[in-house]
Amino acid sequence: MKIISHRGAVKKAPQNTLAAFRASLEMQIDGVETDVHLTKDGKVVLCHNTDIDATSNGKGFINDMTYEELLQYDFGGWFGEEFKDERIPELGDFLDLIGGVEIINIEIKTPYNSNYGVVDETIKAFHEREIFNKLLISSFDPVALRRAKEVDPDTKTALLYDMTKPIYADFKDDPVAYAVKLGCIALHPFSLNINMKTVARAHEYGLFVNPWTVDRISTANRMQKIGADALITNVPDVMERYRE
Repeated sequence: MKIISHRGAVKKAPQNTLAAFRASLEMQIDGVETDVHLTKDGKVVLCHNTDIDATSNGKGFINDMTYEELLQYDFGGWFGEEFKDERIPELGDFLDLIGGVEIINIEIKTPYNSNYGVVDETIKAFHEREIFNKLLISSFDPVALRRAKEVDPDTKTALLYDMTKPIYADFKDDPVAYAVKLGCIALHPFSLNINMKTVARAHEYGLFVNPWTVDRISTANRMQKIGADALITNVPDVMERYRE
């Protein structure tokens, strides 16, 4: 199984910062996962939430601020004093750091202002650096996945889902068929939502299955037994020791 670092090495450094991704590069990972948003002036930046309230000393929605405005906030001090000077990363800086890994999984959140231009700019950045073949766009939002295919039909996409949430009622009986309909190459299910039957059916359709967030050895054991292809994890070092 491949190992994909979720938001960087989040036990070693603040999530979705360059420090977290530098730390993950010291581990035997196959890929990284991060979340992106579009600033008011069209820059793609890394952050899990649509706002910066939980991961910085500022407040507000990313879409409402320019990149320069965002740079005034500290995105690392909440994790530890040694990370106090961490700033929100711009996608290009992230790619320049992490571009050597095999898989770069970019999650697209539903923009609160419905501006899906973040998809366009993300694909553009990968093409500019000639690493488009490493891009895997994932999303809970089918609009984002369709947009990716419209921008470039060769974009690899993955359907994120958590069946404990009511919004997935439309395809909860057959996520494989829904992913195929969207043109995805992979399923990214919550680890509690996946079983051997679904994995086998996904493989029949040529889909990879990359569950999240696998942080326990017991969960990793189950994912291995049912045939998962990759583990998206907050503890890539632990999963690497497990794989060895």
